[in-house]
Amino acid sequence: MAIVEMRKMSVVAHQSERNKLLRTFIKSGCVETVKSSPIDNTVYKKDEELKEQIESKLIRINFALTFLKDICNQAKRADKDIASVSLKKENELVALEKYEAITKDEYELFNSISDLEEINKKLTDIKSKKQRINALKEQLSVYEALEIKFSDIKDTKRCHILAGTIPAQRAEQIQTQNDGKVFLRIYQGDKLCPIVAICLKEDGESVRSMLAANDFAKCPFEYDMTARQKLDELEQELKELEASRQSLALEAVGERQHVTKLKILYDFYLLEMKKVEVIESCSSSRKTFVIEGWVPKHKEEYVKELIDKNCKYALAVFRDAYKDETPPTLTKNNKLVDPIEGITNMFGAPSYREIDPNIFVAIFFFIIFGFMFSDAGYGVVLAVSCFLYCLIKKPVKKSGRMMLLFGLGGISTIIWGAVFGGWFGMTFPKEPLINPLDATGSLIMFGSALAIGALQIATGFAINGANKIRRKEYLDGILGDFSWVVIFLGLFLVTGGMLGAVKALTSAGAIVAAIGAAMLIISGALGKKNPIKMVGGALGKAYGSINVVSDLLSYSRLFGLGLTTGVIGYVVNQFAVVIVGFFPQSVSFIGWILSMPVLLVGHLFNFAINLLGVYVHNSRLQYIEFFGRFYEGTGHIFMPLGSNTKYTYLDN
Repeated sequence: MAIVEMRKMSVVAHQSERNKLLRTFIKSGCVETVKSSPIDNTVYKKDEELKEQIESKLIRINFALTFLKDICNQAKRADKDIASVSLKKENELVALEKYEAITKDEYELFNSISDLEEINKKLTDIKSKKQRINALKEQLSVYEALEIKFSDIKDTKRCHILAGTIPAQRAEQIQTQNDGKVFLRIYQGDKLCPIVAICLKEDGESVRSMLAANDFAKCPFEYDMTARQKLDELEQELKELEASRQSLALEAVGERQHVTKLKILYDFYLLEMKKVEVIESCSSSRKTFVIEGWVPKHKEEYVKELIDKNCKYALAVFRDAYKDETPPTLTKNNKLVDPIEGITNMFGAPSYREIDPNIFVAIFFFIIFGFMFSDAGYGVVLAVSCFLYCLIKKPVKKSGRMMLLFGLGGISTIIWGAVFGGWFGMTFPKEPLINPLDATGSLIMFGSALAIGALQIATGFAINGANKIRRKEYLDGILGDFSWVVIFLGLFLVTGGMLGAVKALTSAGAIVAAIGAAMLIISGALGKKNPIKMVGGALGKAYGSINVVSDLLSYSRLFGLGLTTGVIGYVVNQFAVVIVGFFPQSVSFIGWILSMPVLLVGHLFNFAINLLGVYVHNSRLQYIEFFGRFYEGTGHIFMPLGSNTKYTYLDN
């Protein structure tokens, strides 16, 4: 359970071996390439044209996959028999030969992509037309009550005719302003009222002025039909457009048969793009090139054999990393610790030369998870569902890490739930080892939460002290960090002595804690020659202990969340009991039937909300209270050539 030792690999090869060498590295799954060092009379060759071609293909394939997902999901809402499209990684290993063989179908696949691009263009046009028609319908609907054709609204030999709209609140006002020179017909409307005004031509100027004063807007339409007829025509156009849209959508859905091949093709070109980038990072002459990378030490001989077997004109040499080099980080842990790597890596991968924290994170994450979730019934559900998922789904290449993590958390929950006697909000047995719902049990639970926190914080200080000792900072490591280990050890002894009424143990613990405090104060004076600075440093260390106490109190959230799960579960059960109580004993089964939805929804809510809280707060305790003591997380994860696929997993 440690960080794997890395070896720097340098390969000198003939240009003709380029593709064979890269293919060998991809197949091996254990070579991370880096930019090679500059060498006299060599250059870094760029191939921007090839990169642009690959990038263009990647964009088109990605469009096709995204478009198919959206169109199939839309179609599924109308027809449940249509299968949806997922853009998640396929849960299977794909051989490199299968990626390479997909190029035989490339012509057909890009023809399909062209069809989808054309369909998308037509759908976009239809969408634009429908938006324009709907906007026009909204404008025309104001004139729906108008009985005459728009084309008939025109002046006669002696009369001036105007049609348009006015705000609804102006309807009465304009009637009172009419001096009899104009015939007004005002129709009903919500916000705008259609209006028709007819007057003699010589009165046109005054009528227009009156209308303008009342926010009159002239009708812009000249159709040779009424508003109702035009609206019916537009409605028919919308139906035809919708029929065309559905036809195009079904045509696009028919292309979903290519989704798996498109995913493989996309990842094939991702690999090709990576190859181009690797070649660009190699020092090259006219006939040779140098490629460098990192290889796990235990894979060195394996990689050597592959190079010798597949490449006739290539020579590989390996060496240890120099002090000024930062190799990538590859951790090797057992099956119980491996799932926790995802939690650690979200904070930051461990630096190559620091201690792998995963074993410690795994222990405390496991303990804290069950303590906070605290209901054995929920633990059984969580563990069984997660492990069944992994058993049935068989996730490849560590893609099931999170499910395994929660499955292990479920086991921890079963253990702690049995200690607390919590089973789906019910207490079993009636007198559990620790009952969080009585005064003594809650006090013990709170003390246990702080004890777990003290143990984790002390472990963090111990790891940091060990790191300092490895860097030959002996005094600072022993006095500065291990002082807190001594202090917490003393406090544990004091607490144990007080609980067991053993005065000798209490006294011994007090002495140990005092020794630790003295070590801490002395560490503050280290490296300072000025007496005033020595005193200031010592006092600073003493004052800094407040932060440690504050961090320790953060672990009270273990008690809070652990209590919350049980209390909410208990309340849900009481709701069910109340419902059952409404019915006589002879028909109590009716009450239980009616209470089942309450129990199901209530416990499901309690399960989900507390599972989320446990995950978030547990991770927070690792990141802030634990990692803050010792962990840098400044490394970068080992990413071998071929691991950058998006939709599939390369079998290497």
